[in-house]
Amino acid sequence: RTADGTWRHIESTVMRYRVPGEQDQLLVTARDVSDQVALRQQVTHLTFHDGLTGLPNRAYLEERARDGLRRRGDGTEAGVVFLDLDGFTAVNDSVGHGAGDLVLAQAARRLRAIVPPHDTVARWGGDEFAVLIDGAPGVQDIADTAERMAGTISSAPFRVASRDIVVTASVGVALADGSPPGLVLRNADVAMSKAKDSGGGRVEVFAAH
Repeated sequence: RTADGTWRHIESTVMRYRVPGEQDQLLVTARDVSDQVALRQQVTHLTFHDGLTGLPNRAYLEERARDGLRRRGDGTEAGVVFLDLDGFTAVNDSVGHGAGDLVLAQAARRLRAIVPPHDTVARWGGDEFAVLIDGAPGVQDIADTAERMAGTISSAPFRVASRDIVVTASVGVALADGSPPGLVLRNADVAMSKAKDSGGGRVEVFAAH
């Protein structure tokens, strides 16, 4: 902690300092490495976050899923919700990719606002988002989150360049059932595809059959 009250990262070495006939002392040498630490943190953030929405990215979610989708032993439930914006290609074609990016950024804010703070909302890629739900009281809570996600996307038009753009969402849910995390993520993706193939604007829960 510096004299003005701010905190800095330092790298220190400590050596014993001896003078014959006197008490031993410690010699501390410190080097300010705050800039290097800040750069490492920035690189880590860029590696695991999406530049457009500010959300964690696919790599971050896959990393979290290794622990978050493990077999539960505490009575809680875990799962993954995938969401795809219906007709997003048409948005890009009609108003341009810049406007499409604004829709994605607004969609990200809506999702983050309605998903519990301890759950991870990520941009999976393109117009797809994913939510890792860890420690839900029950299966119904996961399904309710999926329904809220679909509802918040269609609840109001997205305002872009003085235009109202109406978008719905196809949502897929997969529950942690002891399967490898990668398989649970794939199952959620399959359920989302089923919702889209069924006309979009709906939620599907993965079932093996």
